Parts: sequence; C-alpha cells; structure tokens
Amino acid sequence: MDENIQNTSIIFVVYPISYLLCSKIVWLFIGMGFHKNTLRRIDLVCDIVRKHYEPGRRDRCYKEVWRRYVNPVYPMCYRTFLNYIGTNTELERRRNAEAQLQLF
Repeated sequence: MDENIQNTSIIFVVYPISYLLCSKIVWLFIGMGFHKNTLRRIDLVCDIVRKHYEPGRRDRCYKEVWRRYVNPVYPMCYRTFLNYIGTNTELERRRNAEAQLQLF
C-alpha cells in the first residue's frame, strides 16, 4: 500500500513541473513584445533602481528598493518589477521597429 501512495505522489509532483516547463517553452517561442509606453515605464523603473540599489546591503536590496521607491510611484507586484529590471529595452525597441510594417 505504501508503494501505491508513493507512486501517486510522484505523479502529482512530476505533472506540474512538466506543465510549467512546457508553458515556459511556449512563452519563450511566442515572445510577446512591449508597447512603447511600457518600455518607457521600464526605463523609469530602472532609473530608480540605479539610483537606490546597492549590492551587498540588505536595506538597499531589490526588494527594499521596490517596496520603498518603486511600488508607491508605479504600483506593480514584485515579480513584474524583477521582469522589468531584467528587460533589455534597447533590444525590445529594435525588435518593435523591425516588426513595424512599412507602407512604401
């Protein structure tokens, strides 16, 4: 009976992990871009982070910078904040310019 319980728990553990991996791969292939105003907001958030973040200090870590300086001005969750500081805005602007259709 213990073997049955152990096998079922393995199935439940493996399924969500494989689902997350598949959804992450699909997300990478789709690669949604950013709108112009979102890229501007990302630049503004990154400027605040550059001004206040200090590596090695717990009172100036990313979480504290988000909590004290970014979230009151630009309300967003912490995961969105981490996505913003990890985004290369110049690359995204180039990608948007290449995707823009030309009339002539």
